[in-house]
Amino acid sequence: MRRPEVLEKRNEMKSAPFFATIAVLALGCLMGLSPLEDTAAYVVALICGATAIFGFSLVRDKRERATLIQLYCVAFVVRMLFALVAYKAGLMSVLGGSDDEGWLESWDRAQGWLAGGSDSLASVYGGDQLRANNGFKYSAAYFFYFLNIRSQMALSFFNCFAGALTVVVIYRLARDFFSRESSLVAAAYAMILPGFLIWSALTVKESWVILFEITACFAATRWSRERKPIYILLGIAMIVATLGFRYYVSLVLFAGGLLCLSCFRSRQPFRTAAWSILGLVLMFGVLNAAGVVELDVASIVQSQLTDAKSFRDAVSSGSPNQGVGSGVRLDYDVTTPGGALMMVVVGSAYLLLSPFPWQLGGRQIFALPDVLLWWGLLIFLIAPGAVYAWKNRPALLISLLAFVLPLILLYSLIFGNVGLAYRQRAQLMPFFLILAAAGSEARRKKNPNSDVVAQLRRHMSTHARRDAVSTATTASMGAAL
Repeated sequence: MRRPEVLEKRNEMKSAPFFATIAVLALGCLMGLSPLEDTAAYVVALICGATAIFGFSLVRDKRERATLIQLYCVAFVVRMLFALVAYKAGLMSVLGGSDDEGWLESWDRAQGWLAGGSDSLASVYGGDQLRANNGFKYSAAYFFYFLNIRSQMALSFFNCFAGALTVVVIYRLARDFFSRESSLVAAAYAMILPGFLIWSALTVKESWVILFEITACFAATRWSRERKPIYILLGIAMIVATLGFRYYVSLVLFAGGLLCLSCFRSRQPFRTAAWSILGLVLMFGVLNAAGVVELDVASIVQSQLTDAKSFRDAVSSGSPNQGVGSGVRLDYDVTTPGGALMMVVVGSAYLLLSPFPWQLGGRQIFALPDVLLWWGLLIFLIAPGAVYAWKNRPALLISLLAFVLPLILLYSLIFGNVGLAYRQRAQLMPFFLILAAAGSEARRKKNPNSDVVAQLRRHMSTHARRDAVSTATTASMGAAL
C-alpha cells in the first residue's frame, strides 16, 4: 500500500496539467471573442505570466518553487481581474483621475518614433530630465512601440505583472527571517489590500517604483546574509532604474542600502547605525570646513524647505499643473524649525492613518475598505511586529527603517497624502507588511492555535490524509478481491 503523502502528491501532479489546460483554453476563447485592444492585453498577460513562471521554475527547492509560482499566479490573476472590471465599468476615471491618462503621452511618443523620431530612454538620465521623473513615460513608449496597438489595458496588465512580482518579493524577504506561515500572511495582505490593487491596475509608475523599493531592500539584506555579488548587482540595478522613475527615491534607496550593509551583521546594530549616521555627518562637516566641499548648508536647507512649502501649497490648493488638490492642507510654515516639526508630526499622521472618519465624504468613501483593513493591520500585526523585531530581529528593523523613515519625512513635509488611493502610503506598505509578518510570528509563538494560516493548512492536510488513506484502503481491498 502506498503512503498517503505519495498519493496526495500524485493527485496534485495529475490535477495541475488539467487546470493549466482549462486556463489556456479559456484564455484562447476570450482572446478570440475580444476586440483587438483587449486581445493585445491578454497576449501581454500571457507573455508576462510565462516569463515569471519560467524564472521561478529555476528555484531549486521544490516546495519553495511551488509556493512562489502559486503566489505569483494568484496575485497576477487577482490584479488582472480587478483591472478588467475597473476599466470596463469605468471606475478608473474615478480612482485614477488625470494621472491615469498619462499613457496617451507615451502612445503619442511611440507613434513619433515609428514616424522617425529620435529621442530615447537614454535622454531621461541626462541633464535636467533626470529630475523630471519621466522614466515610466519613456518605458511605456517603448512598450507601445513594440506592441503598436493603442491599448491602455495592455499597459495596465504590464503593471499588474510588476504588482504580482512585488507580492513574491515581500514573501521572500519575510521568509528570510520568519516562518513560512507568517510570510504567507504578509503576502496574502499584499494581494488583497485595495491600495496595492489600485496602483497595480492604474497605468502610472507606482507599481514599478514599489517593486524597485522592496527589491532593493531584499537585495541589501540578502547580500548582508550571503555575500553573493548577484545581490549587489541587483541592488544597483534597482537604484539605477529608480533614478529615471522617481529621482529622490533612488537617493533614499542608496542611503538605506548603505546603512543596511553597515549594521546588518553587527552585534549591536542600533549603536552601529547611530555611529554610522554620526560619522557621515561629521565627515561631511569636516570636508565642508576644509573647503573640499563648499556648500552653504543653511541656505540649501532653507531653499529646499521653501520649495517644499510652495509645492505643498500647490498640491493642496488644486493647481492643475501640480496635483489637482491631492495634498493635505496644513497651515504650518515649514521654513521655520517649529513649523517643520509640526508638519512632520501631523503630516505623518495623515500619511499613515488618513482618511479619518470626518473626511469620508464624496469620492473618499471608496477608500473605506482600504483604510479599515490598514488600521486593523497597524493595530494587530504591524505594531506588535515592530516590538517583536526590536527584541529579536533588530538588524532587520533598522534595515526597514533605513528605507521607510526618509520617505515618511519627505512625504509628511511635502504631501501628507496624495490622491484617493494614497499613492505615498502605497510605497511604504511593503516595508510595513514585513513587520506584519513579524507580528504574525509573535502571535504564532505566543499562541500557536491563533495562526489562521496554520489552522487552515492543518485542516486541509487532515482531510487530504483521510482521503488518501480511504483511497489506499479501497485500492487494497479491490486488489484483494
